[in-house]
Amino acid sequence: MTTSAIRRQMKNIVNNYSEAEIKVREATSNDPWGPSSSLMTEIADLTYNVVAFSEIMSMIWKRLNDHGKNWRHVYKALTLLDYMIKTGSERVAQQCKENIFAIQTLKDFQYIDRDGKDQGINVREKSKQLVTLLKDDERLKSERTQALKTKERMAQVATGVGSNNQISFGRGSSQPNLSTSYSEHEYGKSGGSPASYHGSTSPRASSELEQARPQTSGEEELQLQLALAMSREAAEQLSVQNVTRAQRNAIKALKTNRNIVIKPADKGGAIVIQNRMDYCKEAYRQLDNQEHYRRLPANPTKEHTHQLNKLIKTFDPDLQNILRTLIPRTPRVGDFYCLPKIHKANTPGRPIVSGNGTLCENLSGYIEGILKPIVLGTPSFCRDTTDFLQKLSTHGPVEPGTLLTTMDVSALYTSIPHDDGIAATASILNTNNSQSPDAILQLIRFILDHNVFTFNNQFFTQTHGTAMGTKFAPQYANIFMHKFEQDFFTAQDLQPTLYTASPRTISQCSTFPASTLTTSKRPSPMDRPCEYTGSAQTRRNAMDTYRR
Repeated sequence: MTTSAIRRQMKNIVNNYSEAEIKVREATSNDPWGPSSSLMTEIADLTYNVVAFSEIMSMIWKRLNDHGKNWRHVYKALTLLDYMIKTGSERVAQQCKENIFAIQTLKDFQYIDRDGKDQGINVREKSKQLVTLLKDDERLKSERTQALKTKERMAQVATGVGSNNQISFGRGSSQPNLSTSYSEHEYGKSGGSPASYHGSTSPRASSELEQARPQTSGEEELQLQLALAMSREAAEQLSVQNVTRAQRNAIKALKTNRNIVIKPADKGGAIVIQNRMDYCKEAYRQLDNQEHYRRLPANPTKEHTHQLNKLIKTFDPDLQNILRTLIPRTPRVGDFYCLPKIHKANTPGRPIVSGNGTLCENLSGYIEGILKPIVLGTPSFCRDTTDFLQKLSTHGPVEPGTLLTTMDVSALYTSIPHDDGIAATASILNTNNSQSPDAILQLIRFILDHNVFTFNNQFFTQTHGTAMGTKFAPQYANIFMHKFEQDFFTAQDLQPTLYTASPRTISQCSTFPASTLTTSKRPSPMDRPCEYTGSAQTRRNAMDTYRR
């Protein structure tokens, strides 16, 4: 087992990832090889499960949001997405079409490694291929049909030809030679069939091999990917663990030590080991805030399940059928934990509620699927730094005296009043003529009002804002900020020439002097404005946004 694999396993435990999420993380890791064929097939098959589909796609979008030295995360996520589009549930392609903007932005992906090699080109080309495929319905349908047939044939041949249930490539080798597997040298100039290179191969096996030969360039590429993945599987079976017994014992001791807490840092990807007493002290500092949280005497999940079923019965029959499939049979209570902010004084914690297996987990994922396409269409939406730089490049020259400002919303998720957040969502749903807006709003209200979790064997409920970890929370926060921005700028005399916003960070270009900022402000139309921290500079690098 490699060091990166050990680190990945620890993160899986720390973040309480589901089985489907763990498989996607494995398939899209930073290891310098592709995912195994069996793993890609497992993930593609899991997309037919409603719950697993939501988990898989959420992790895929997270991987696609990586950058820099994690370019393999992005490239492998695109490769896996390509495989799932062709062999998985049709919902994969549907969601990709709805979020095609997220894939299109990767055509500008940049990363030059330490050797000066442009690794970003792999991501750029793959994203272009995927976008082209998603925009051509006829080609997509044809490639899905062909890929599924190829997958079936490869599975049949893999179990019926060669030794040890492996396909034989080249001259009797059990592993593929990519330069000759399907070359003219092997199949043309020799004047014989592929079976002529396998003296013991039966006529039936020869026939099956002929059937498995690629019929199109796309099928050939898919077969090569599968062959590479299978060769990786074979190598893994022969690999020797490079972790000593002492190291394994040390990992086990850390995992079972009840005096410490191991969590990933809020930023930077570091692993933090904290004294449990200090960790609990910070958690209770937040949970004892009666404006946001309230303790419960017992587990209310059973009563909440009854209330949710009662609510669903008020909707139209088609929606009822969808929602009933999203309710788990035996829901569990969420888990509260904190991610240490080691970049700040006194190491405060970012509150997270793990919703895996909870009553509202799948319901929240369903709402996320409705809200996300709307969020991507808002004028100020900014996906990441690359997207921001692209917006700057299309904005044109920045005039002298322009202020480049950034603002950060403090504790946004826990600061959104329920009524204001739902009102903002209602406004944008009506603007976009969304189906069943009243039902969507009632479901959002239910999720917000029934966010129950445990910490240290005690039950709590969140009474203000939404929890990080709730699947629809990022889209909900984006919509709230979109409404806040609209109302705020409507009340201003001076307007920025460029304004972009991610869920918590706002960047704008203003063509007025800094001295006029204080005199031009009017009260915000919102009853409870958010709290901002920010700065204004005249140089772009003040925002730490530059091409790497």
